[in-house]
Amino acid sequence: MSRPSTKQVYIRSRRPHHPALCCDRRGKIVYADQFENATECWTLEHLGNDRYHIYGEGYLQASPDGKVSCGPRTGNHSDINKQWKIEHTRKGYVSIKSCFRYNEYLCADEDFLVTTNREHCELWEQWAILDMPHLLTTPVREVYIRSCQQQLFCNNEGLPALSHALAPSNIKANCYGPADYSEKWHIVCIDDNKILLKSDYGFLSSGKDGTLVTIQEAAYNESRGLSWTIENIEGDSKNTVALKSEFGRYLCRDNGDHFMGDGSVKADSTGCRDKCAWWVFLTNSDDVNGNTALEKDAITMKDHNIEYA
Repeated sequence: MSRPSTKQVYIRSRRPHHPALCCDRRGKIVYADQFENATECWTLEHLGNDRYHIYGEGYLQASPDGKVSCGPRTGNHSDINKQWKIEHTRKGYVSIKSCFRYNEYLCADEDFLVTTNREHCELWEQWAILDMPHLLTTPVREVYIRSCQQQLFCNNEGLPALSHALAPSNIKANCYGPADYSEKWHIVCIDDNKILLKSDYGFLSSGKDGTLVTIQEAAYNESRGLSWTIENIEGDSKNTVALKSEFGRYLCRDNGDHFMGDGSVKADSTGCRDKCAWWVFLTNSDDVNGNTALEKDAITMKDHNIEYA
């Protein structure tokens, strides 16, 4: 009898921005929540008749309740809960069906937790099997984020840029001149109109009280408060946006009395009608007034999706 054929692959969901399949090493829980380069390499072992083992540190396996985990690579490898059917769907994507859960589909759900409890194959039940970790990765955009609120008595100055220069827990918007590395942010689009904001210190995170800190990338999968919803400001430029935290509060620049304020930034505003909660994303570090208004390098909202020019 010939030995089963094997192949090293990376597996990404067809969900927006293609999160990659990975396993939580501690709890053996399986997620699809890596939005940049995939870090987990999986082995496909063809067993015949469109059946496969899928394993990394452990075997991808289904449970009676529909949960998916990575079981140890010891014991009976022929257990049916460790076997999967792979079938082609559309545009190069495949469905992955459990041989144990009566042909129910592997799915990356709304929390990016991987389950096998779907009877129909739609967007979140489709996957790409790739041989390179960087294929289908999320675009990462380098931007400078400037507050639309100027100093009351300094209208000849530029718009203050969001900065992480002093410390990971000291986020301010008080640089009115050309931006430098301390005002540089990376946008990672994760789902429709939701993004992550990443600096050299890590991801920008908001607490329930609106306090801002930056969290190292290693802690990303375990942390809340990292995603931001982009909202267009009604009646203003299409490039003026508000950033709402996971707790429903808006990123806001505190300018005090418009003269003595230090430009501290929190995510504690209940609304976005005031310019202190208005922001513009620029790709030119020297554009202190937002004159280009992203007309050439636009990050715009269209049908609730971010488009990258």
